Amino acid sequence: MSQNGNPNSSGLPEINTPLVHLGNVSNDIDLWVKDEGQCPTGTFKDRLAWKLVEEIKGNRFDSSSSHLISCITMGNTLASVAYALRNGLEEVQRPQLLGVFPSGFSSRIIGPDTSGRTVTGHAVLRRLREQDAVCIECPSDEAFLTEREIANLARNAGMRFASHRDITNGIGVPGYRSILAEALDGMPVPPDWVVVPVGAGVLFKECIDEVVERNLASRVIGVTVLKPTSIADKLYGRFSPYYDDLVRDGVAYHEGNKRFVVVPIEDDQIANYTRDRLPFDSEPSGWAAFVPIVAWRLSIPQPRGRILAIHTGNGIPFALASRPNGGGND
Repeated sequence: MSQNGNPNSSGLPEINTPLVHLGNVSNDIDLWVKDEGQCPTGTFKDRLAWKLVEEIKGNRFDSSSSHLISCITMGNTLASVAYALRNGLEEVQRPQLLGVFPSGFSSRIIGPDTSGRTVTGHAVLRRLREQDAVCIECPSDEAFLTEREIANLARNAGMRFASHRDITNGIGVPGYRSILAEALDGMPVPPDWVVVPVGAGVLFKECIDEVVERNLASRVIGVTVLKPTSIADKLYGRFSPYYDDLVRDGVAYHEGNKRFVVVPIEDDQIANYTRDRLPFDSEPSGWAAFVPIVAWRLSIPQPRGRILAIHTGNGIPFALASRPNGGGND
């Protein structure tokens, strides 16, 4: 794990993930990878969770058990936030934590990852409850849930709170920009393309913000899926701001700027990028960023030249951590 072990202002260990130069993967592609799989719980979601703890400690975000933090999730966001709250805050400072999962999540099989591991949704939920999170299942993959609707779900589950904030679409301050900033600082020349997996779209937006602020010519492409049963389950999001445009047009643009585009990919494209070709510990949602590089059949130019792929990581090992035999099925 590439961390220096020193605490940051959140009291949690500083995150410092590696930038890997894979070199010429073809005659016209020079590939670089920012490997967020080296975060403490295995995914880039730790960046947001660590920042949330900083905001709570700085009194810029409500704390204590009278407050509720919620997110619509497939597990990784909730795992990161639960870990950060337990390890970065005193018990009296910790808000309650709610994760809203799609109906039937507990019976899903998640994976396999690059090591061939799978985990049941039931095991994921059990692991999260061990981390003091409340987990409920509802039809969250069928329609957008408002903050008020999520609050009502929490009350129906017996939770009592004075205030509530949903962080599905971020925490109001940048949580992920440091990922791209670190990568750009480590590259000798800025990339022609930055490829980013898109779920709720927060990482995609913050990468664009970093590119724009630095006045770079880099194009940012987001990849996502449109089927709730996709093997890249972390990327499906009915609540994504790009979902409706993708269903209607097959492509979506950030604020109409065609330099920043989101495209859907299919499961066969993800599966055909075989696990043994990826030198990182990853789940399908993490290696989806590599699809535009190797399996292109979409209606925009294929990325060429110097490409930076954001590898978002693998939460499966964290979900399995409480199982003595390491098995993924109950």
